[in-house]
Amino acid sequence: MNRCEDIASATIAETAKRLAVEGYRIVQISCMKAGEGRLDLIYSFDRAYELSSYKVNVASGESIESVTASYPGAYLYENEIGELFGVKFEGLSVDFKGTLYDSIVHTPFNLLPPSGGLGTTQPSGTQGAGTPDNTGAEAAR
Repeated sequence: MNRCEDIASATIAETAKRLAVEGYRIVQISCMKAGEGRLDLIYSFDRAYELSSYKVNVASGESIESVTASYPGAYLYENEIGELFGVKFEGLSVDFKGTLYDSIVHTPFNLLPPSGGLGTTQPSGTQGAGTPDNTGAEAAR
């Protein structure tokens, strides 16, 4: 049986701990935009070919508790989501502090659309500059 349940961001670490005790393995954590200034994180776990997924909706830049206390290997998922989308994970066991990817664009998957609307592009080297999620300060990195 596959299922996806919406849960509060404050409960994901507790949920992960319970699932680890019950013998579930973590399959993946994904992230996607979910409207203006919101993101959905989908945590998927498996036991005996039973996939259980949990959707956590967070504000862009919100801090949530890491699941690495229960699933140490999740540090890579959480670092990637942090860098690409700007989600902050509290208690992350291994924190790359923004150095997992070498990118001049801060949170490249969580940029505001260009002012021209969908399908328009910004000149090379200016993508996201001046947006609240990307001040361009990372370009000096």
